[in-house]
Amino acid sequence: MNYIQKLREIVEITVRRAKQERKIPMFSIATTSNVNNKEILFPAIRETDKTVCGNILLNSERYLEEIVKEIDGNVEIVLVDAETKVHNIVDLELKIRNLIKKSKIFTFRPNDLTVDAVDALIAQLKSPLNDKKVAIIGGGNLGSKLALKLVERGANVYLTRRNKTKLKKIVEGLNAIKSDYIKSKVYYMTQNLKASENADILIGTTPGIAAITTDMIRNMKANGLVIDMGNGTIFPDAIGDAKRRNIKVLCLFMKPGYDGALETIFQTENLIQHQKSKNLGNFLMISGGILGKRGDIIVDDVDNPTEILSIADGKGDVVPDVGDREFQENIAIVKRLIRGEIK
Repeated sequence: MNYIQKLREIVEITVRRAKQERKIPMFSIATTSNVNNKEILFPAIRETDKTVCGNILLNSERYLEEIVKEIDGNVEIVLVDAETKVHNIVDLELKIRNLIKKSKIFTFRPNDLTVDAVDALIAQLKSPLNDKKVAIIGGGNLGSKLALKLVERGANVYLTRRNKTKLKKIVEGLNAIKSDYIKSKVYYMTQNLKASENADILIGTTPGIAAITTDMIRNMKANGLVIDMGNGTIFPDAIGDAKRRNIKVLCLFMKPGYDGALETIFQTENLIQHQKSKNLGNFLMISGGILGKRGDIIVDDVDNPTEILSIADGKGDVVPDVGDREFQENIAIVKRLIRGEIK
């Protein structure tokens, strides 16, 4: 079966399943820097409470026009990878926007989803991270983003990369970004084995390249956690050794990050579509996201208000729930106006 036949089959299954389950049919076009992936790869169809999404991963734009032609109009939404990860696929979003004529386009950043998913996983399994040592093997895009999140949680993060000059700049930048109140730091190392010494958590972020060895597993703490974030970053014998030492080994599970990102996209779209204001008596009702003047009433739905969310302070923030007596009286009046008790 050639790739076009496979693509048509996945689109058909996606649309049929979405119709049966009364969900939104989508198709994701993303790129990959994983060295083990073929030129075209079809990951499993993903589902959320609202969507069914077929997927294609590319490491070349050679067939992009044909692929988009097969997808456009057959699904409601095309989800486009907005990151540039490989040298031979640049400006993917722009190219797809020029090709798409019928479907709606949403964008996402898969690396950010990956980082959020791993960050949440570590927080659940190892919190608090204060004074724990985390070794991240691979100081590229994934590793650097994750390092900032984990140092902000209180971990001491050891980031590795062969290019010491670039790695040093990255680490200096991360330490400059983090709050001055955070005592933990990000450190740089070019030797993976040294970085793994007494590590509580060991994370592989290399792009499908095995980098975590048996010696590194033996170098870390016995009750440690190993995460394969880059898919294929751990040597097979190291996995076996970790199990013999009762060290938990986990691989990346994208679903939590993916589901959360899609919900953010849908809620943001809804927010933008409903951004408006309307007079109610002597008051101006506004929707969330609008910078109102002091005293404007922020409601859940301007067209059909049922709840007062807060009152604008005129500076981009809201008035505290308690304090200003005049505002409390105004809220009471607006509630009566919404209920139709007064006009």
